Amino acid sequence: MLEKMYKAIIVGIGVSGAASLYMLTRYTNVVPIAVIEKYDGPAKVNSDPKNNAQTLHRGATETNYSLEKALLQKEAGDMVARYIESKGPAGGLFRRLHIMALAVGRAKVARLRERYEVFKNYYPKLRFLDREGIAKIEPIVVDGRRANEEIAALVSEDGIAVNYQKLAECLLQDALDSKKDIGVFFKTEVKRVSREAGHYSVETSWGNLRGESIIFTSGPYSLVFAQTLGYCTDLEILSVAGSFYFSRKVPNGKIYPMQREGMPFAEHHLDPDVTDPSRARFGPTAKIVPEMERRKPKTFFDYVLRTPVHTPRGVCAIVRAVLAKVPLDFVIKNAIYDMPVVGKWLFLKSARKTVPLLRYSDLTLGKELGGVRPQIVNMKTKRLEMGEARIVGDKNGDKIIANTTPSPGASSSMKNGERDARQIVEFLGEGFWFDEEKFRKDFG
Repeated sequence: MLEKMYKAIIVGIGVSGAASLYMLTRYTNVVPIAVIEKYDGPAKVNSDPKNNAQTLHRGATETNYSLEKALLQKEAGDMVARYIESKGPAGGLFRRLHIMALAVGRAKVARLRERYEVFKNYYPKLRFLDREGIAKIEPIVVDGRRANEEIAALVSEDGIAVNYQKLAECLLQDALDSKKDIGVFFKTEVKRVSREAGHYSVETSWGNLRGESIIFTSGPYSLVFAQTLGYCTDLEILSVAGSFYFSRKVPNGKIYPMQREGMPFAEHHLDPDVTDPSRARFGPTAKIVPEMERRKPKTFFDYVLRTPVHTPRGVCAIVRAVLAKVPLDFVIKNAIYDMPVVGKWLFLKSARKTVPLLRYSDLTLGKELGGVRPQIVNMKTKRLEMGEARIVGDKNGDKIIANTTPSPGASSSMKNGERDARQIVEFLGEGFWFDEEKFRKDFG
């Protein structure tokens, strides 16, 4: 295997890497392909259901999205929906439920109504509900709330909660079932990537692999690998950890407060756990941590030594970027939320905006829940780069793609996988193709 020249190498097999592999094997003639994953199976980091919000984002109730962005997200989310619906919900792959965007207060209700008038033409299953309508489907939102407090909600009836780890497993299995030449290397850590004559050498924990093109789908490490090849050296990783509280108050669907405009982090939402619908999760919080992966202490050294953050310039850029976008009180509160006793009291105060009768005893901090959501800081502009960071090789004939995908990366995984497959075909050139007819048949 060490002597083989792979046409494409995928580094990281979370849901994004699995989607790229699926698209390559189903719609292209790119072979052979190698997949490298440092853990003993797919989707053991941020795609693990313990570490993400389990939401399929399609734009209808994301109140921080413009209409243009929402429709792009709808296209991406619909691709995931079509694929998982073809598999069925057996085995806990997904669960149907409604998704609610809740507005509290006259100004927010007015904003939400205006939004509904624009969005209803594009989302036919979207409804606008007053207090009485909310009480019928989510009584825990109304019970105990002051009678003079104005509330309203947008509700999408075609919401889906997804176990993205199982989605990654399905995509990987479908790729393997194609019987194409795929080498899957689990428990294999990438140490170094370098250019050789007309290809790339990938040094791993057990030996070297060679490939003509590479897709990095390994969270914040994707940027690190791209930087070792000379790309985007002015970008920095901001690692934000999201924690969740378990709640005894279990809603019938997902409940999102309206998002703060311009904020890179979502307000705390409440939803049934896709792995156990008898319990609910409240969160995520947003705490800055010096790790590449949550609760993996050794990744601290990667964060400090393999990214520019350890330099004065890197530290300055992160501080200025955070304070430019995020209120200081938000940063302080989210740092406290994980603390014993006082953290839960403070979180309860925020959570009661959604569930007024929530009690201190109803909440339990999920100590093993929540992953890292990598954000990107531009050290030149000292600003957060909102959304995903995607780097496509353009130096000296490079054939690399590096995807660092914060939320909603999982919801966009199929669309991103399609884009990666098309790019690899373009990289490899003559003799390689993307099957447009088959793709349109599957995804419309």
